[in-house]
Amino acid sequence: MIRIGNDTVIKEVEKIALNENYIHCIDILAKIRTDASEKALLRLFEQTKNISIQTVIADALCQQLSIAAIHKVEHLLEEGFDASILELDESLYANLVLQQIDKPYINEMKNNVLQQQAHAKQLLDVYFQQPVTKKKSDGMTRSHAVVLYGIIV
Repeated sequence: MIRIGNDTVIKEVEKIALNENYIHCIDILAKIRTDASEKALLRLFEQTKNISIQTVIADALCQQLSIAAIHKVEHLLEEGFDASILELDESLYANLVLQQIDKPYINEMKNNVLQQQAHAKQLLDVYFQQPVTKKKSDGMTRSHAVVLYGIIV
């Protein structure tokens, strides 16, 4: 569906995006980087009041490098988001940096993201009971742990 990525795919995925498989549908729309998919994600964001779904959509919009969504993501960060799913401030920070948009809070956000990444690395070090390196081990590798735990290090 992502490879096809035309308006028909976007419309059909948007129709079912708010059902129980919302993460997969929103991920499809996030990876189709067109104006139509960005608009579909913006509509979906407005249609739902479910904070978990809004969090996933906000992340997808940041992946799309959506300038139109920045205010919505900022508002979600202020009012609360589902932190059990992902760290939304990392997504917004990446969007702002890649778009070269300067915000008064960007240095504070950068420091928070770096602290979160350092904490995630500490957790991985504890899990492996040794510093995590880029070398492969007999068991789980760093990349496996990152994928398994959804942590960006």
